[in-house]
Amino acid sequence: VFSPDRLEAMLQGCREPVRREGELWMWALPQPGEAYCIGADSAEGLTQGHNSAAVVRNSRTWEHCATLMGKLAPREFAGRLVEIARRYNGALISPERNNHGHAVILHMLENLRYQSVYKHQPRDGMLGDAQYGFPVNSATKPMAVSNLLEYVESGNFQTYDRRLVAQMRALQEKDGHYDTDVLDIISAELVCLQGRSQALRSTMKRVVSKEYNVPKWMVEGEQKGVSAWRR
Repeated sequence: VFSPDRLEAMLQGCREPVRREGELWMWALPQPGEAYCIGADSAEGLTQGHNSAAVVRNSRTWEHCATLMGKLAPREFAGRLVEIARRYNGALISPERNNHGHAVILHMLENLRYQSVYKHQPRDGMLGDAQYGFPVNSATKPMAVSNLLEYVESGNFQTYDRRLVAQMRALQEKDGHYDTDVLDIISAELVCLQGRSQALRSTMKRVVSKEYNVPKWMVEGEQKGVSAWRR
């Protein structure tokens, strides 16, 4: 799916984290005045099950700042997300809202009182109000993967985490479907990218695509289901 040359170039940029706090690996610490976005993919937290995973990125530069990955149950995962988000300047948390994601979102909003959570607005022509979290389904997943592919091919996407590059190598497409069930960090990356525009709009009045290496589809508007940049 991803270009082998691009993945090799990304691998060359990977390095050991500057700080490890259990399941949290950090490469870039929070900086004053910067906005951050956290993509989160939740799991049940069972020893033999999938990992819960989250990625922290600088919303302006899209630098990969941190990865959280481990056997974290929904309530524990929500707590870690909010803790990290508060450290990273009140970062916007962009969670998937399928399955265990509902419990994560509910715990963040109602029990932890954290309101900086991504709200997904249905595409033009679809009815319904904006809802917290990104819905991952047969319609939205191909679009989200396509957006990530476009960003990777632009040469502006980077990571310090070798585990993400390994998962990107493993991603396969079959008959238009992408199996990301065990690719936890990729799943977190997909929803993180969806939340970028909201994270930036919360701190900037105007964003210039070329200056900030923002993907073209984010600037052009909502034809792919992502909110347009507003002046």
